[in-house]
Amino acid sequence: AYPVVLGKWNVRIGQWFFTLRSITAPQLKTDLQSGGVIPSEKKVSKLNALVSGQVRALFFREGATVNAREPVLVMESLGALVPHALPFSIRVTHWKVGANDQVLTGQTLAEFEILIP
Repeated sequence: AYPVVLGKWNVRIGQWFFTLRSITAPQLKTDLQSGGVIPSEKKVSKLNALVSGQVRALFFREGATVNAREPVLVMESLGALVPHALPFSIRVTHWKVGANDQVLTGQTLAEFEILIP
């Protein structure tokens, strides 16, 4: 791994190259009445395609909650199936693609909200 710019690194694993970037956790506010913690704002995040290819299956509908590390969709690229999953729980707010759509690397596939436990 080596840094490219502040907060971004290139990583090589075998013959594969990945670009990683650091993200910050959402800012939290304390709810004075209940004493609990609430998100300061609902940020919409985007799921981008890891590879170019064809979307084979969307596993969840808009509004569905997806658990951490559970595949959200599967793409086919160069004859291999590539599942797309996230390391945290989300709620899918909007799909930008459908089954059998052709997509390019980095294209936005879906918008989602991060669920804070």
